[in-house]
Amino acid sequence: MSKYHLYKNFEAGHKKDVRAVVELTNNHIASASRDGTLKVWNTLTDESLTIYTDKGTLNVETGNTIEVFLNSLCFDEESSIIYVGSSDGTIKGFQAFDGNNDEPCIILNNHTKNVCSLSLTNDFGDNSKTYMASSSWDGTAIIWENNKAKFHLKDDNTNGLPIWDVKVIDESTFITCCADKSITVWRNDKVMKKINNVHQDVVRSLDVNLDTNEFVTCSNDGLVKLWDLETLKLKKEFEGHLSFVYNVQYSKRDSNTILSCGEDRTLIVWDIESGKATDVIVTPAVSVWCLESISNGDICIGSSDGSVRLFSTFPSRQASPQEINAFNEKTKNCAVNESTINEKDILPYETIFNPGKKDGQVIMVKHPQNGRIEAYQYSDLTSEWTKVGDVVSGSGSKEQNNKVEYEGKMYDFVFDVALEDNSPSFKLPFNVNDNVYTAAEKFILKNNLNLDHREQIAKFLLDNTSSQNVLKEQKPAPVVEKSSILPINDTYLTFTQFKKEILIKGINNLNEREENKLDINFLAQFDNALSNPASNVSFLYTACDFIRDNWKSNVMAYDILRLIAPYLPSSENMKEYIWLGFSSESWAIKMMTIRALVNVFENKEWGLMLMGDFEIYENLLNVIDLPNAGERQNFKQFNNYILAIATLCFNYSVLVTRHQKYELLHTLSDAINVKFGNDDAFIDNEEAAYRLLLSFGNLTTVESSLKQFAKSITWIQKIKAKYAHIKRFHDILSEF
Repeated sequence: MSKYHLYKNFEAGHKKDVRAVVELTNNHIASASRDGTLKVWNTLTDESLTIYTDKGTLNVETGNTIEVFLNSLCFDEESSIIYVGSSDGTIKGFQAFDGNNDEPCIILNNHTKNVCSLSLTNDFGDNSKTYMASSSWDGTAIIWENNKAKFHLKDDNTNGLPIWDVKVIDESTFITCCADKSITVWRNDKVMKKINNVHQDVVRSLDVNLDTNEFVTCSNDGLVKLWDLETLKLKKEFEGHLSFVYNVQYSKRDSNTILSCGEDRTLIVWDIESGKATDVIVTPAVSVWCLESISNGDICIGSSDGSVRLFSTFPSRQASPQEINAFNEKTKNCAVNESTINEKDILPYETIFNPGKKDGQVIMVKHPQNGRIEAYQYSDLTSEWTKVGDVVSGSGSKEQNNKVEYEGKMYDFVFDVALEDNSPSFKLPFNVNDNVYTAAEKFILKNNLNLDHREQIAKFLLDNTSSQNVLKEQKPAPVVEKSSILPINDTYLTFTQFKKEILIKGINNLNEREENKLDINFLAQFDNALSNPASNVSFLYTACDFIRDNWKSNVMAYDILRLIAPYLPSSENMKEYIWLGFSSESWAIKMMTIRALVNVFENKEWGLMLMGDFEIYENLLNVIDLPNAGERQNFKQFNNYILAIATLCFNYSVLVTRHQKYELLHTLSDAINVKFGNDDAFIDNEEAAYRLLLSFGNLTTVESSLKQFAKSITWIQKIKAKYAHIKRFHDILSEF
């Protein structure tokens, strides 16, 4: 199985903890932080755009400004609105690519305390309705329909403890997890099913897989668990984290994979079938607060060091060797806090000379010479143990003389804390290597206190341990001036995202109408194969052939083809489809053919050889046509067709600039400037306009005459007039 490596490292991109990340597009990530900022990151250009900065809330009585932190995110693809949940209980909506917003376009005020989770869906057949779910420290979850609160979910038996997460199952069914260690399924606003003590500690996050009728949870007890959605019965446990697990999510690319992250500095990739970790990524941060599975297979995380990082299995999306070495070195030199390790877990040093039990296994050993406790991780790929950190005391010293024992563990400090006058005091243990906010949260949850005290406790810890605390605010990394952002050629774009349930439903519906039907066993295999297209190429290609040759409505053949195009063993499998697709009278089939060709660039065996073949690209760029005015009105996916063409142009521009395929340049340039750019449909579609502009921009880096004439090219001037105020357009246009 492919291993993840560092792709992008937006180190200290925020001044404080990154508490939420969400995918906008394959190349755009939004992040929300305790520093009150909402940012959008462009993974192609490495640029960031600050969408919003919260200036805090004024306390009328004291005249002081209360700091507001941003804690949760979701994104509505249809409206391009990012929703962000705040510590003041508000949910605000912002246009995704508009910078420096003074005012949000949407404000929802129904929560009274920190909004700790947001999720959104509009996958229930009615495109006019969007469902958003929010949960809060106020002990409630709210289901929103088109930004109107439809259902308030509140269980009177939870003593007002936080609902940490909520997900929508269908229009009237929802599932929540709570700080009281429970999971609850709701029908409208009524409790339908509930199980208690599903974990030994707070249940922090959950995610639902409707295809398998399962869901996963994670907890402060360090476990990830798989459940049956219908019966709420436990199916499997995943054990590997050494501390709190903050976030869990199904992979968007592979439904047999789940992802989790937590307080032990790790992101773990789990194989559901085997129950084992297939990858363990250790980071320099104390806490990995959040993760997001990206549609192209990458993973994004947000951490306590203010960083946003992406990891990928694709060689084309890999950081430079220098960046990877710097990241690994920083990780290696980071300390693992001794307070999270039991003495019985420390193994003899000789253990690292023997094979590990599983890939990604982490162990603690004691060095025979200096007595230092070290953390090592095992790799199946190299059959070696690699050091991933030192295990130190909270102060970073081996000396224990100044440590204080509390409940069997040693700490730098054990404070007696009374939060209010005449209230009882509680013991607050703390090591200076700890995250103050995490320590505050542990303390609150253990003593069943109000989460409103979290900021107060964190400030107390900072004030009373500031001389030693290693989690002081980081200075932003120095800005390196770049002379140019072009060419942008570090990755090929793809159309590999799909919703399995929709594809299956479409296949089943069409199968009922066709004379030559797929049998029931084949359909069952088809369902399983779509869970991992890369591992079921032969079967899915057979399905393509059958549908193409036997069904009157054969667009589905091309939709499946695009999913397996990156993995097909031979280019001959594609060629017949290409020419049949473009000779079809169906614009939908033509669109799917282009999407499949876009994905061919990611085929490591023969993709670039095929797409760089003169006969292919010369004929291809000539044969691609545009619907007339009447056809456009009847073609519901016309905008997607335009976007597919623009994406193909971009990938070809990458082929030119990255692989010096200069003989292709003029053919591509003519297609962009004459055939596509002059059609206003490309100008009116913002994303298509951007990709077409990027394509031309890449070409200008190898043919200077194109840059000289850019100011006289009509379609570029139209883009400038329409989109120059948007940063990503402005940055490219400024180079012409």
